[in-house]
Amino acid sequence: STVLEIIEGRHPVVEANLPGGAFVPNSLKLDPENISFVILTGPNMAGKSTVLRQTALIVLLAQVGSFVPAQSALVGLVDRIFCRVGASDNLARGESTFLTEMNETAFILRRATSRSLIIMDEVGRGTSTVDGLALAWAIILYILEHIGAKTLFATHFHELCKIQHPRLVNLSLAVAEQDRQIVFLKRLKPGPADHSYGIHVAELAGIPEEVIVKAKQIQGQLIKTDAAKAKKISQPQAHEGLTGPTLKQAELFTSRELVLAELLNLNIERTTPLK
Repeated sequence: STVLEIIEGRHPVVEANLPGGAFVPNSLKLDPENISFVILTGPNMAGKSTVLRQTALIVLLAQVGSFVPAQSALVGLVDRIFCRVGASDNLARGESTFLTEMNETAFILRRATSRSLIIMDEVGRGTSTVDGLALAWAIILYILEHIGAKTLFATHFHELCKIQHPRLVNLSLAVAEQDRQIVFLKRLKPGPADHSYGIHVAELAGIPEEVIVKAKQIQGQLIKTDAAKAKKISQPQAHEGLTGPTLKQAELFTSRELVLAELLNLNIERTTPLK
């Protein structure tokens, strides 16, 4: 089978470090024939990374013949589990955090199959918002249209929730707001998240109150500016020229440099004669 269905799944390591009954289990179903791709949104600390990791762990445990931390699970055969999570760099080789992230993403896109499980967390966040959003959007479409792997894609790019595809669904982690206090319920629910609550998380971390107050003021100004821009674009005036010259971003590397980099990164010991 290619189906992955987990009923009341849990993360065995996280649960072991919490008081009894404190861990909130979640159910999930992925099927390449129906829904194979989940865009997962929600605030920091809401539990997105836990859902990603527990899914991968349950698949791994099932395939080595172990019991799994779930009420029940149907785990079809998976050829490989691909993970792009966390921030890291390789400064010794001159690779930034973002380049390392892109290297790992490229590895996944070139090697994953329809039998694979992919978990991706915050892909595209290490560069400018426009570049990162464009990359994340294109990566999602490539996995859907060319690979077809079962995929969990956690993100704070709420714009990605606009992607429409018959095998894609939006899920989020539930949040309750009471008397200006936010409670992370850790429970998966259908649909995208409404907010990221980043400033609230910063407040919980102990950022000085003066910084929090200022951040909320700036946030309000930015939201107003974005709303005004959106209104202007959706209702252009007759005299406005929307077809004027566009600025093209300069290329960082020449095609020659890219080819050389590809050759230098080849692992000859693991390359077949045919390749």
